[in-house]
Amino acid sequence: MKNTQLDAVIDVAGLLGEVNPQQPCGPDLEYDPDYLALERELKGKPETHYGAEIVPATPPDWQRVLDLALQLTQRSRDLRIAVVLCRALLKQHGWNGFAAGLQLIDQLLQQRWDSVHPQLDPDDGNDPLPRVNVLAALASPAMLLPEVRAALLVSSRAHGNFSMRDIDIGSGELEAPPGTIAPSPASVSAAFVEADGAALAALHGTLQTACAAAADIERNLTQRVGAAHALDLDPLTRMLQRIRDFIAAQLASRGLGPAPAAAEADPPSGAGTAPGLPRQPGATPGAVQIASREDVVLLLEKICQYYQRNEPSSPIPMLLRRVQRLATKNFIELLQDLAPEGLQQFYQLSGPPADS
Repeated sequence: MKNTQLDAVIDVAGLLGEVNPQQPCGPDLEYDPDYLALERELKGKPETHYGAEIVPATPPDWQRVLDLALQLTQRSRDLRIAVVLCRALLKQHGWNGFAAGLQLIDQLLQQRWDSVHPQLDPDDGNDPLPRVNVLAALASPAMLLPEVRAALLVSSRAHGNFSMRDIDIGSGELEAPPGTIAPSPASVSAAFVEADGAALAALHGTLQTACAAAADIERNLTQRVGAAHALDLDPLTRMLQRIRDFIAAQLASRGLGPAPAAAEADPPSGAGTAPGLPRQPGATPGAVQIASREDVVLLLEKICQYYQRNEPSSPIPMLLRRVQRLATKNFIELLQDLAPEGLQQFYQLSGPPADS
């Protein structure tokens, strides 16, 4: 289903088309003057010192970044440019821009995998690591995640403008920056009560789209590169789902939508499984469907990553890593790994292996 709000931000379909028959994704612009200018703009200006005077750092000119990224995207289908474009769209066009940027990245993976930049190198075994590293920026705690958390959710002349970051500061989950006053939960609630209901519902729909696109990016990349090279976008998808559910709760409190617990647990377009795992036809939303040993390995990897992030002292990842190694072995390989002393007894019963 087309989303006219997203289509009004960028022409996703137009940015996926063939650049030319000889180079479907166009040239690699990594050393192009415009690409180098984009990298410079993205850095902003660092803090400088003139004697005793300190000139504070300035953030990037996001409109300039957006203009350059759009120009480059017209010339080349490049994941590096697409990720920067996604950030600039969030800054300049809010949630509609961000959702459109994620959809562009997802479709580049689906439609242009064979030739999108950075290209796979046959001399290096088509190693996907450069692409995985580029997309890892989508879950970067130093870049995109703080930008997502700081994106505007509601604006009120009487009560103020609030992002998820402001809401977390008001609730005490985050500490207020020095010299600032934390917004009160009452002012946040009042701003949402005052907000236009149709606009809130549209925001919720856009957040659903963003959740779906983020989950699809992880799943599609995993299908391309395998579980061993899988990208963990859980930090991004969890944050988007949390913001989506918060907006759903605001709608429900005004009688404008179902309560979050009764709402669709996962976005449409197949993102109803754990990110990176395929959803089977007719599956219950939110249910994890295991279709292969590779899915088992991927799910175990996500469990390990959870413990490493949240319970680093737990011994569970060490045990699960061994389960991962065993998951793809056959019976003989399992017996050799778990009880090598019993392997000879097994052969006494079954006879020697056929290739001996």
